[in-house]
Amino acid sequence: MDQQLPGVVFREVDGQARFSQRAVNIVRIPGDPMVEVGDSFYTEVAVGNQFTQQWGYAAVDLGVAVPSVTIEAVRNRARSALPATPGGAAVDDSRPGVRVEAAPGSEQAVDALLTPEIVDALADEAHPLDAELRGQWLFLYAPRSLSNDDATSWRAVLATVDLFVARVHELRLPQAAAELPPAAGTPAAAPPAGAVHAEPLQSRGSRVNGARVGLYLGVVLAAMVIAGGAALFFGR
Repeated sequence: MDQQLPGVVFREVDGQARFSQRAVNIVRIPGDPMVEVGDSFYTEVAVGNQFTQQWGYAAVDLGVAVPSVTIEAVRNRARSALPATPGGAAVDDSRPGVRVEAAPGSEQAVDALLTPEIVDALADEAHPLDAELRGQWLFLYAPRSLSNDDATSWRAVLATVDLFVARVHELRLPQAAAELPPAAGTPAAAPPAGAVHAEPLQSRGSRVNGARVGLYLGVVLAAMVIAGGAALFFGR
């Protein structure tokens, strides 16, 4: 199905759906808040070639406005970086195992939000997770399937969700400007324009596929060298 959620792995920085975006294996866990876990795919075009990007995700409508931030586990980023980050954000590598990029002006709120327990959960060696907070949404991501039959993976995801939700409640962040009605196909409807202020995003562009494109070009170059050498050898 097409995924209507507003996270960076689903939407371009202008809000449009990513090219050939789709989601499968969707599981919704009822409660307050409802949690949706699934696997998302989209197609990235680089150097004239198409590459499929996979992201497992968990989505939670927190019901309150949260600071705009992306937190990437170093282990995940080495495999695939998130496709976008808050616009104008500075990189903060001071926390072990994660990379934080917070929207300008929200750094103090992010510092209060990211407890050592949350950082440790995201940087877990066996099940590292990225996180995005934007508007009133929490998203957890991983460049692998999260809707799977691995019980330890599910425990890691749901425990991390619980840590974030508990911390948001502890900080007593202000209520969002509008209540979001439920909608079929998602845990809750995407915020109407202007209902919840969210900082703009900046795209990482081809850097997301940098290693993959480099490998592809290396293979093509090697094939050309081999073909050229073979032509010279057999031509003689």
